[in-house]
Amino acid sequence: MIYEGKIVNWNCEKGFGFIVSPNGGNDIFIHRNNIKNLRGSPNPNQIIKYEISADKQDRICGVNASLVDNRFFKNSDTFISIIINILFTIILLILVFMKKLDIQILGFYLFINIATYLVYSKDKSASMRGDWRTPENRLHFLSLIGGWGGALIAQQKLRHKSKKQPFRFIFFITLFINLGVLVYIITPNAEIYLKSFIESIIPMILVVLEFMNQIKNSL
Repeated sequence: MIYEGKIVNWNCEKGFGFIVSPNGGNDIFIHRNNIKNLRGSPNPNQIIKYEISADKQDRICGVNASLVDNRFFKNSDTFISIIINILFTIILLILVFMKKLDIQILGFYLFINIATYLVYSKDKSASMRGDWRTPENRLHFLSLIGGWGGALIAQQKLRHKSKKQPFRFIFFITLFINLGVLVYIITPNAEIYLKSFIESIIPMILVVLEFMNQIKNSL
């Protein structure tokens, strides 16, 4: 008998997840090897058709499964990340045309984003095969030096590192740092603004540190 449900709680590292049936009941375990048309990782709440069997320990699991095509939801995330990259590239081109940015910087951005996407793709394949993985700090470094656009597309298209919250948090920090450096490069009198910002933020940091120290001493 063929059932239909949604995949939830998918573990990208180990390649398994659980199916929730519209009729309720317990979540049903399913391994990627039992999904015929799976490429990469399934989307959140991906619709799936499956049969029910039991493993060697007599636990209920899904088999002979196939994903129902809801590609629109998957491609929408990828489409947005591509649009962001296109808009950013257009901004860089305008800055080059206005002679506020060296064309070599534009070329570097294009190169590092392609390289970052390829590194993510390789890491995704390695995770599926159980091979040696690319260290996360290396992925963050690539984003920091300008590869955040390629990383953004890879995270959505490959469904890789897109749900790991600590990784995503650091990723966005590297993105904003890179954009901050870019703004600094193209801003006239950037040193003056940076010095003013540092001089204004240091007293605030000292106040916060003093407040935290008082809390610590009171405990």
